Amino acid sequence: MVVTGVFMQSANNRRPLLIASLVVFIILVIVGLGLALFLGHSTKKAAGPGGEYTDPLSHEVVSNPSGKTPETYGTNAKTPLFLGFDKLIGAGLSLDQLRNVETAFDNYSASLPKPISQISLDVDHITTDNNATDPNAAFEMHLEVQFDQKTFYQIKIQYYTLNDIELFILDNSTSKLIYDSQILYTSAQSD
Repeated sequence: MVVTGVFMQSANNRRPLLIASLVVFIILVIVGLGLALFLGHSTKKAAGPGGEYTDPLSHEVVSNPSGKTPETYGTNAKTPLFLGFDKLIGAGLSLDQLRNVETAFDNYSASLPKPISQISLDVDHITTDNNATDPNAAFEMHLEVQFDQKTFYQIKIQYYTLNDIELFILDNSTSKLIYDSQILYTSAQSD
């Protein structure tokens, strides 16, 4: 009888320790899952079924299925894939200005030793400003892009007329000017 009483007392003393261990384990699992989800949003998603993934900045699905036509079919191999750029029209650019923005990025990409293959626009953080830093510019737009799912850059677009823009690429951490497209002019004709 004494042995049974000592055993039961010992088991009762272990119960709070087991419960505390279980609670700590559950908390670690929850924190680990939260961290995995957070890191998953800031890095490239693994290609899903069929070679698809969702770009975290543009929220567009990119497709490159094995053995099938890729997302970039029919485009110049040296031209980057522009993800999310259609949102710039909703933010105030005309179609001609958007084409000039893409031309400016094409020109910058062509100047690099290894051309950019993909430019992702952070569609959730596009801002416009009626008080452009250049007194000749009518408006200014600020945004952030990521080249090849690696490096982030600040972008400033100044637009002068409904057809013309100037694009500036700035280092994301120092705001140092990396590239100035100069003013790109487009005739008033649009497709």
